[in-house]
Amino acid sequence: MIEIKNISKIFKKNKGIFNVSFSIKDGDLTGLIGDNGAGKTTLIKSIMGDYKLDEGEIIFFEKNKNFRLLIGYFPDQNNFPKSEKIYDYCEYILDLKKIKIKDIKTKFENLVSMLGLEEYINNTFEKLSSGMQKRALLIPLLLTEPRLIILDEPTENLDVNSRLEFLKLIKYLAIEFKIMILITSHNINELEDYINKIIFLKNGKICYENNFDKSKESLIDLYHKHLGAENENMVFDKLKEIKK
Repeated sequence: MIEIKNISKIFKKNKGIFNVSFSIKDGDLTGLIGDNGAGKTTLIKSIMGDYKLDEGEIIFFEKNKNFRLLIGYFPDQNNFPKSEKIYDYCEYILDLKKIKIKDIKTKFENLVSMLGLEEYINNTFEKLSSGMQKRALLIPLLLTEPRLIILDEPTENLDVNSRLEFLKLIKYLAIEFKIMILITSHNINELEDYINKIIFLKNGKICYENNFDKSKESLIDLYHKHLGAENENMVFDKLKEIKK
C-alpha cells in the first residue's frame, strides 16, 4: 500500500496542491479525475519526486529508502523520444533502474512476444501506430516490476479498439499481479468500466474519494455532483432561433 499523507506543494499565486491525503492498496485501479488546472500533474510529480514537498509525507508499503524505484511512470503521448528505436529506449530506461537487458533476456523476449512486437523491436517509435507505441512503452515499465504504476492520459490519440485493448491490459495487471495503478483521463466514460476507486481533484484539493462500483453509481453523476454541474450558460433552445 502507498499512503499520501497531508502533502502540499505550493507555487506562486497560491497554485498547487493543498493537504492532499489518500491511499492506494495492492490491486486498486484508481481514477484521478479533475479539470485542467486542478492539480493532477503537480500531484503526480510530487509522488514521483520531481517536486519537493512543502508539507506532508508519502509512506510506501515497503520500508525502502529508494521506494520511487518501485514506481513506474507511463509517459504521455509527447514525452518520449520518437526517433529512438524501441530496443534502445528499453535499454536506456532499464539502465536507469540498474537493470541490464542481457540479464533478463528471457523475460524481455517473452514480454515483447506477448505484446506482439517481435518484428518491430528495432523500429523507431515514429514508424509505429499510436497503439503500438503505447504497447512498446509498457516493455521497460513492466520489466522493472513496479508496485505502483502511474499513467497520465494513457489512451490519448488511440482508436476505439486500441483503447479497449490497452485498458483491459491495465486492469489485468491490477487484478492478476496486484499492482497499484493510478490513472488520469479526461474520458471518464471509458474509466467507468475499469476503475474500482475514484479521486476527484478540484483547485488542488481532494473534493471526493471513495471506492467505485459501476453497478451502484454513475461516474458522470458523481462528476457533476462534486466537480460541477453541466454548463448552464449554454441555452440550447436558442439554436431553434438560429435555424429559423
